Amino acid sequence: MRTQNNLKVFTRTKHNTMKNAFFSFVICMLSLSLYAQNANDFFDRGISKDNLEDYRGAIADFNAAIEINPEFAEAYNNRGITKANLGDYRAAIADYNAAIEINPKYADAYNNRGLSKDKLGDYRGAIADYNAAIEINPKYADAYNN
Repeated sequence: MRTQNNLKVFTRTKHNTMKNAFFSFVICMLSLSLYAQNANDFFDRGISKDNLEDYRGAIADFNAAIEINPEFAEAYNNRGITKANLGDYRAAIADYNAAIEINPKYADAYNNRGLSKDKLGDYRGAIADYNAAIEINPKYADAYNN
């Protein structure tokens, strides 16, 4: 019987911890939405929204980050990832192209562009992008595995 009671206490405590974590997350998101004023804030919020599968909201935040800082290669790359998550591979490729134009040594952008090209059936283009990512970063395991 003691084991059962301890289990209930543990479960209740675990539930409260998860509930508190959720509320902390919600408060953090609200704070970011009220005070996001620089490109990095919008970028971080975009990543959080993408992780929550709020793709339209993520794109809006990446757009805001790019509007503030048009040279923000990571924002273009992550907006491309979000567009790919929505199945819009051509638009994703346009974003990866923008990221690569800003930073020609951006291995992640090459790899991500390769993934989108693969989805569109452009296998030679995908392989060229994976090879470019590997040339930039020979230890980039994801590019070898595609």
